[in-house]
Amino acid sequence: MLRTESYTLERARAFVAACFHDLVDKPTQPFVSRTDWPDLEIAEQRGLAGEHLSELEDEIATGNLTPQRKTWVTTLLRQHGIEPASLPDNVAHDLSLGMLRVQAEQDRLFMFRLGDRLARYVPTDSLFIEQARAPASPVAPTSSAELLPTGPRLGDLADAYLAQGRRKWTAKTLKSNTAKLAVMLDHFGRDRFAETITAQDVRGYRDAVRRLHKNYRLGIGKTMRERQTDTESHQLSAKTASLIFESCKAFLRWAKADAYITANPATDIRVEVGKTSKRKAPTRRPFTPDELKVLFEAPNFTGFKSPRRRFEPGSLVVRNAYYWVPLIGLYTGMRLGEIIQLHMGDLHLDGPHPYIDVSEDADPKADTADVKHVKSDAGIRRVPVHPDLIKLGFREFVRGRQKDRRTRTRLFWEVGYGADGQPSSIFSKWFGRLLGKVGLTDPALVFHSFRHGMEDAFRNALTPQYVIDRIIGHADGAVSSQYGQGVSLEVAYRAVADLRIGFDAVSLLASQAHRGSDGGPTMAPPPPEYQH
Repeated sequence: MLRTESYTLERARAFVAACFHDLVDKPTQPFVSRTDWPDLEIAEQRGLAGEHLSELEDEIATGNLTPQRKTWVTTLLRQHGIEPASLPDNVAHDLSLGMLRVQAEQDRLFMFRLGDRLARYVPTDSLFIEQARAPASPVAPTSSAELLPTGPRLGDLADAYLAQGRRKWTAKTLKSNTAKLAVMLDHFGRDRFAETITAQDVRGYRDAVRRLHKNYRLGIGKTMRERQTDTESHQLSAKTASLIFESCKAFLRWAKADAYITANPATDIRVEVGKTSKRKAPTRRPFTPDELKVLFEAPNFTGFKSPRRRFEPGSLVVRNAYYWVPLIGLYTGMRLGEIIQLHMGDLHLDGPHPYIDVSEDADPKADTADVKHVKSDAGIRRVPVHPDLIKLGFREFVRGRQKDRRTRTRLFWEVGYGADGQPSSIFSKWFGRLLGKVGLTDPALVFHSFRHGMEDAFRNALTPQYVIDRIIGHADGAVSSQYGQGVSLEVAYRAVADLRIGFDAVSLLASQAHRGSDGGPTMAPPPPEYQH
């Protein structure tokens, strides 16, 4: 294997000579005259070959290759699995001149065979004479195939890696890794033999990623080099570049672990990322009681104009996903994705301790598009349902939807999954618009702020941390948590039922269930989802 780390002139000579001997041993078609003057035809062929040989000898003597010849040499080396651009200049120059000497000797062989097809050919170039006389050894093989890269090409190996990942990654992770590996393939080329990638190649790729323009994804049809910029202010951040590069490192680790390559050339190579300030403002924080009041007094919860004008005040209250999901987040601290992906069978609200089953278990009749994913083992849990949710009519809402189980699998079926395959993507964007409409524009306020609020409410109630972790779905890291069945549902429910979150949603919203179209009282509550 001709690798940069083990490059020597002796190995270069052996490789070039082996390429020539491959040509000598390859059967060729005899010259067949097409006219009645074969001697003239042979003389013409010999003359053309002589002119070509003269041009090659001039370029070999001066070391200056014409652009056409450089293209030919690059193509020839690539056929042998060698990418000239990835080699140091001196190595690429040696091999390029070697390929010219192979071509020149091939012209001499052609002219010799025009006169004699059976006699043993004796090379003219001393390089090939020396190698012909040298004893066979690992340094001087008799065939170039012994020096050529083996194993899969980079593109095929990346496809296998992604196919394996498809069975264990989320759709979002698969899409992200596919995009990041595409950058690597643009740099090295899909046809590059994976075994030929060296540590120097990986360093070059790292530096190329670091120079990528912030908008490199918009460069459709551009080469990897054209996507880069030398203007530092326009380059990717070190953190983003590191994420792209780490995907390449993970791929090469996998290739080494599965014995597709003999060594991992990316070991200890990384993108340096500067330390972030410890005084950086938190990216998320809980809602204050006043902010919760502003949020749940919005028309979305108290009455809006029409389904298409949900942010404008009116008399219509639609108790669907856009009504219940924020309330579930408020009273349970569940992750948004966990709520959106709930199946009908995950709701258990009729027992003495109503709860939501968070798991990856799916309805056998569920569509494959409704697959569930839980972030970690600790995330698989039973979350008690706060009594306030029951008072607000959540049980009636669930019962109404469970009647449609023949055609619906998910409880909140009207909220689709995002293009990234994540159940939270679409609703998260809608919730951000809702916050903006009511004036809650602090970027630290997001749906996950409900989760932070529940954590704080539990701590303020002096709830033991192991109980909090069980309900919220965090791993505490303690060895003791690996023993027994953990906190019982009864204990967890009592902790939730006694919790005070600092905001009374019942007083604000419960009356909506009995409000008429004119705002006055009705004799009986209307259907649970659509109310005037």
